[in-house]
Amino acid sequence: MILLYNITEFSKNIFLPSAWIVNTYEDGQPSHLLQKATSVGLRDYEIKPTAEDQKCLDIVAQLSPTALEKKYNANKKTPQTLLQLIDNEQIKISIRTYIDRLMDSFLSTISDFDLPIAINVEQGASANLTMLQYTNRQLVPMIAFRKKTDGVIYHLHFREGRKEWAISEKKVTPIVNTPAWLVVDKELVRVPYINALMVLPFRDKYEIVIPKAKIREYFQQFILKVVSKVEDLDTEGFEIKTYPGVYRCIIELGQDFIQNKWGIAVRFDYQKAEFSWRDSHQRSNQIEFLPNEDIIIHKVIRNEAVEGHFIKKIHALGLIQAEGHYFYLDGEADFYNTLQWLKKYKQTLENQDFTIGKIQIEHRTISLEAGELALNVSRQNDWFDVYGDVSVGDFLIPFGKILPYIRNNDAYYPLPDGTHFILPPEWFAKYQGIAQFAKIQAGAVRLARSQNTLLTEAALMEPEIAYNATAKADFELSPLLKADLRPYQLDGVKWMVNHYQQGLGACLADDMGLGKTLQTIAVLLHAKANKPKQKSKLQSVPQLDLFATPAADESFLQALNALIVLPASLVFNWKAELRKFSPQLTVYEHIGAKRHQDIRLLKRYDVVLTTYQTALKDIDLFEKIDWEYTVLDESHYIKNKNSQVFKALKQLKPKYKISLSGTPIENSLSDLWSQMDFINPGLLGSYVFFENEFMKPIEKGGNEQRKEQLKKMVAPYLLRRTKGEVAKDLPPLTTQVVMVDMTTEQAKRYETEKSAARNLLTNYDGKDFVMRTQVFQALTRLRQIVNHPLLIDENYKGGSGKMDEILEYWDTIRRGQHKMLLFSSFTQHLNIFKQYFEKEKAVYSYLTGSQTLPQRQQAIENFQQMPDNQSFLISLKAGGTGLNLTEADYVLMLDPWWNPQAELQAIARAHRIGQTKNVIVLKFITKNSIEEKILALQTRKTQLAADLLENVEAMNLTKGDLAFLLE
Repeated sequence: MILLYNITEFSKNIFLPSAWIVNTYEDGQPSHLLQKATSVGLRDYEIKPTAEDQKCLDIVAQLSPTALEKKYNANKKTPQTLLQLIDNEQIKISIRTYIDRLMDSFLSTISDFDLPIAINVEQGASANLTMLQYTNRQLVPMIAFRKKTDGVIYHLHFREGRKEWAISEKKVTPIVNTPAWLVVDKELVRVPYINALMVLPFRDKYEIVIPKAKIREYFQQFILKVVSKVEDLDTEGFEIKTYPGVYRCIIELGQDFIQNKWGIAVRFDYQKAEFSWRDSHQRSNQIEFLPNEDIIIHKVIRNEAVEGHFIKKIHALGLIQAEGHYFYLDGEADFYNTLQWLKKYKQTLENQDFTIGKIQIEHRTISLEAGELALNVSRQNDWFDVYGDVSVGDFLIPFGKILPYIRNNDAYYPLPDGTHFILPPEWFAKYQGIAQFAKIQAGAVRLARSQNTLLTEAALMEPEIAYNATAKADFELSPLLKADLRPYQLDGVKWMVNHYQQGLGACLADDMGLGKTLQTIAVLLHAKANKPKQKSKLQSVPQLDLFATPAADESFLQALNALIVLPASLVFNWKAELRKFSPQLTVYEHIGAKRHQDIRLLKRYDVVLTTYQTALKDIDLFEKIDWEYTVLDESHYIKNKNSQVFKALKQLKPKYKISLSGTPIENSLSDLWSQMDFINPGLLGSYVFFENEFMKPIEKGGNEQRKEQLKKMVAPYLLRRTKGEVAKDLPPLTTQVVMVDMTTEQAKRYETEKSAARNLLTNYDGKDFVMRTQVFQALTRLRQIVNHPLLIDENYKGGSGKMDEILEYWDTIRRGQHKMLLFSSFTQHLNIFKQYFEKEKAVYSYLTGSQTLPQRQQAIENFQQMPDNQSFLISLKAGGTGLNLTEADYVLMLDPWWNPQAELQAIARAHRIGQTKNVIVLKFITKNSIEEKILALQTRKTQLAADLLENVEAMNLTKGDLAFLLE
């Protein structure tokens, strides 16, 4: 028994294979077919297939009608037989291609290993009669086309060695169409170049005549394909032109979307056809029909040797050959770097006979000219001018025309010739700041002096030229200063004096308690000593104005003319420190109903102290004075750019400006813009610009790049030191949270009020101002209840768990002979303790916003100077800033505030320079109440300001925050 293969014509010109177990004659030749060669049958007859047999058996299984029907019926609702599938011309092409591919592999294996094969054997018949032999016969197709006046004569025959024979002379059967396998008589032959079905018309005739009307169609659909495959072609009546040489090698820039890389594409132009260097096609043919009915076939054959020569040149210029159709840079293969490679080697490539194709991206044609930028800076009184040009080939472009493209992150600059110059990425990094802030007028690029950091970032000016980080080496403190400065305070004075020397504003943002007032006084003394000795000039006023004539002693006095604007609570503190540290400076308190309105009197003083509200009322008066200095203390008072106070103070035009604030950012970056715009107008651009370019990207998008840019711009004008950094000799600060319980009645009232607040929040959309106010009023009532229900109900008879706990601590602290500050957000809350102290006949001080300035000053002096005055009740808002209360070493925070910064300011009243005792802070928090949630919010709402100013907090309540408070 042996294994025999059989090929059978399943359908017209479609042959399928099968495998059989057959008997053999005595001479070993196969006889009759017994059964299909299944795995069971092979085992029963003890036939062990070889590896080659197994490969053929697998193909037989894949090409069985059942397997083909399953494959091509996969997506059909109604399955069809294989014959029905073949009737569909479109499906037939797919099936034929699939069968041809597997049959080629099948017959190649049969031939290579001389396996027995027969054709069209039926079961029961003797296979010996139809056995096929495989020979290495070299059949060369011989094709002839002769174009005549009435049509085309087409002939196909074969050449074998020196002999030629016509197909009609032998029995020729096409088995596989592509590649062509034929059975010639009883021999299996593989024929190159042609399709096997081409032999069919010639089995019974010598030649075929194509009618004249069908010539064009026949040439396009058939002859052109034959020409591309057959080497030996006999033609008459039309011309075949061959193009075996590379006309030019084209270099182009292209994108590999799969790998997301840019590379260099290489194409070879043979005049009548182009090939990519990785193209698998080796030939190309085109047909040309001339008006006189002549026909030309253009036959292109690739020249691998010449192409390889060009490829070697590409490798020599540093490109790497990888999978796909591109050559890549060894490194970052992005668009710009690849374009730069092309620009760098443009001349080299052209000298080596390469042609550089048109570079296009996003419908733009890209220039391959290199761009060179040459810039210079000139310094004027209050600004810098940046001027220069970009040269791109023969074009010269003013720098001012390039900047809008950098500002808008548009890398494509249109050139007059219609191409686009790609702006280098480093220009965007280098000049983005200039592009954002510069004013371009009539081609001039202008920056404010305060924006000098943009020039240093762009490497257009050395930092020591654009901005001196330290004061002149010969700077010395005024001998009139009656104080010894700590090292960091001396550094702060030098820093502000340097700004004074350059005519730039400065914001001193030291931590609370580090001596901002003293440092500023030292600067004012320096400014007075260096003020030019000349008569002040009044602004033009009507001739009949009573105050138009300068005071007789104005020139003699040579007053400094510094205006210090501050909260009302700090007037006394400033006056006292000016008197203490610089008694030579004359000081006038411009406050109260009887304040002077005569500018001649105001100009006699070195320092004029006034409040923010008074400055707003008297802004017309202050505008008439040429102030040498304007100082804003607690400058966050101008954080609202829309406030009347901000708008009024912006009208002043002093020579120099200082702002003082421990909290330049309280809630939003808009606070920072207001203060920077006051000390150095235009530094951060207009508010709309600042909002779009910095606030939204940083606060909403968390844009780290914009945050860093903002820090760099602000850094030269904002000096902030914390206690931990510079005042390490301060005694320790200990903070302790004291958790307290509500009384039963107090808790019941709290839950009732919380339910009402939740119902209110349900309808709040986060935008309605009236409802927002109602929600905050409800939250305030909750805070008041946990302090003491008396704050919302004067008829309440029960107690307060918090008050009971606070009074226990209070009694312990005073018995230990300590002094304490008691802060609350609610004046009514302080009044409850006030009544208790009076009942206990305990000496205390009391400070709220409703008190007059003399009353405040008296309260501070009593606490500082009276040994038995151990308790100072202070409203958080009225006494949270500016006060120096180092006599106290305990701070009792009776209730938390939304913004933790306000609490830190209050604590700094005691924990500041001059304090010699350990300071202990007790924060009283009611359990299971809104106060616990406020503590959590204080932790969550701090990151923005901390990033920009390194330890300043921010607080902003969203609807989600409100819901969190009422959980």
